[in-house]
Amino acid sequence: MNDKPKFRIPPALILLDIIGGLFLAVGIAETVNPGIFLPPALAFPFYNWISIIIGPLLMLPLVLHMVGLAKQQNPASARQNTVIRTNR
Repeated sequence: MNDKPKFRIPPALILLDIIGGLFLAVGIAETVNPGIFLPPALAFPFYNWISIIIGPLLMLPLVLHMVGLAKQQNPASARQNTVIRTNR
């Protein structure tokens, strides 16, 4: 039998991650080739850099959620890996 706990990711976090990835991709594409997605008439100053910053910020909640789940899975091994051991 499979005794592993279920690894459930909320759909809202997946949606935020996808939107953040799109913002990041569009920001990078617009930095490399301006005007490819947003017409120059609609562009505002530094819109590409703002997209590059907003993208990872929207992706951050999923990363933090996954780190929290990883810590809950096996907290003893997480603490053990942070201890610095010296052999003298």
